[in-house]
Amino acid sequence: MSDGSYGDLLTSAAAALARAHAALRDPPPGSAARASAAISRVRVYRSLEQHIVAVGNVHLGDLPPLGQPPPAGRPVASGSPVTTLAIALRHAAASTISANATDRVDPPAAGPVATALRDAYQTLQTAGDILISNTGSHLGPGIRHRPLTPEGMAVLAGVGRPDNLAAVARLAAAAADIDVRLTRWIWPEDAPTDMRPLLAAAEQDAWQTKSGPLRASALLIAAGGDARRAVVGDLVVAPPVDDPARWAYPSSGHDCVTAIDAARSWLTRYGNELTVGQLASTARAALAITHYTGHIQLHLAAPGTAISTELIDAAARPWRDLLHAVTGLRSPVPARTDHSTLTVAAGAAAAWLRSQLRPDGQWLAPAPWASSPTARAEWWETAGKITARIPDLADLLYQAIGTAQARGGVLAGTGRLSPRSSHLVHATEWKQVPADHRSYRALRTALTAAAAHARELAAAVGVRPRPGLDDARTARRQEYAPPPKPARLAGQWYPQPDGMAESTAPSSASVARPSGQPRPGRGRAR
Repeated sequence: MSDGSYGDLLTSAAAALARAHAALRDPPPGSAARASAAISRVRVYRSLEQHIVAVGNVHLGDLPPLGQPPPAGRPVASGSPVTTLAIALRHAAASTISANATDRVDPPAAGPVATALRDAYQTLQTAGDILISNTGSHLGPGIRHRPLTPEGMAVLAGVGRPDNLAAVARLAAAAADIDVRLTRWIWPEDAPTDMRPLLAAAEQDAWQTKSGPLRASALLIAAGGDARRAVVGDLVVAPPVDDPARWAYPSSGHDCVTAIDAARSWLTRYGNELTVGQLASTARAALAITHYTGHIQLHLAAPGTAISTELIDAAARPWRDLLHAVTGLRSPVPARTDHSTLTVAAGAAAAWLRSQLRPDGQWLAPAPWASSPTARAEWWETAGKITARIPDLADLLYQAIGTAQARGGVLAGTGRLSPRSSHLVHATEWKQVPADHRSYRALRTALTAAAAHARELAAAVGVRPRPGLDDARTARRQEYAPPPKPARLAGQWYPQPDGMAESTAPSSASVARPSGQPRPGRGRAR
């Protein structure tokens, strides 16, 4: 996971929750510090609910109204462990919200527990901003999302969903563990009259969480995936694409990688506006970038790496074929529309790599640009990251040019001249190309080959292509299978003689404590 990524922020939030859990070993502080912790606790659970809803594609209609506690004695569950977890997360703060605690003046975080919980929810909010910048602002299910990046498109389609859910569910389980200690820490009876309702509501919520299905469903989901492989973990803030000049002058390999991401993001958002001129400019940049990254990888590859000149030439050839195919094509728009974030970002990345590797038209040996082990590692990483993005770039171009052709945005010359108004000047006559036009079919074939050979090149250098359009399409075709229910797992792990899993009655611990009823074993002595 890269620096400042969604996964890094989830790790930071987990560390903050661990600090809060450890601090609960200390005697309860004053009522103001306990009230501050109660408010931060609500925000942690609300943030976790929003992440589960977004990553797990939970339908908001399946969740209870905000602030509605669960029915007494009947813990709410659903057929899906993910929806069950989302419901439990909403219930975890229901009493506190219904007591209008969050409408009050927010006291400053006081004490280690409140400070740690505040750090956790602020980190989760930042992670949510990263998620929204990729998936779009409408995270509620039932609403058609408009993803802003190829990675966001893949996440919304369910690519790696079990792993993505596992990354968030482990935090939900950690929050439930905190509530086990928090029920003995809130002490509403010792608070002033004005703080007692808030603390009593928080205590009731913590008791409900401790006794409800939250922790069990979170652990089940966490066990159903591998958080270390979560696609969502690598998300970073989506690059802005509205100002092409922003990407005109990269100054490092990292800037070039981000520029390629900006080009891909532009295609995700505005691919229906692609012109033939933009396609040609991007193909020229991709052709050059393939050779530049190949030059880096040929010189810096470790012994035994499968990279070869043949693989690089095979990856470059389809881009050259595409440039040949588009020679006789154009779009019915002015040439100035060819200037976009797509063309500027891709062209600038190619130009910067050329300035470093082939400044005078001659390839430089590694000594000038990779003179130290650190520099060699940085160049190898840069080349690998760019190589991982080229397959999706080709896939996005393939889809975009298909959309352009369907709306009449690709023209070909008819071979005839049409007179202008004076009848003394004639111009080439153009018409919309059908799907079976020879040049159009050739460029589509070239883009398909470019994506395939780019994936082969990525495999040879040991990098995984970035998730994007192709992964999203595959995920949509496959029905998502939710994690198995606990009873089914029990039947698999501990089969009974008759082949059936043992059935037990619901535990009394799953029944919520009625308000005001003392808990067994709670002593008044501190």
